[in-house]
Amino acid sequence: MAKIEFKGDLPLSKKENRIKQGDYVYCKASTGALHFWGIYNSSLETVIALDGGGCDYIKGAELYLGETYSHWTIIKRIPSRNIKIIIEEAS
Repeated sequence: MAKIEFKGDLPLSKKENRIKQGDYVYCKASTGALHFWGIYNSSLETVIALDGGGCDYIKGAELYLGETYSHWTIIKRIPSRNIKIIIEEAS
């Protein structure tokens, strides 16, 4: 399983902020699920888990920051144009 490390704050915002193609989101779990980082794919209308082996996901044509879907609340949105990804092999 991948380990994703985020450098920054994870504020919960109820501001209506639609998730768009390629956005990275942090999904906080409720009972019985795991938190995960994911990426939104608009053609599949799905947030796909990046650090959970792809087994967790949120489905929806319109998803918003601060809203709860199934077992998860989207508490962080990073637009794809504002993210820097570094992939390195863990030692």
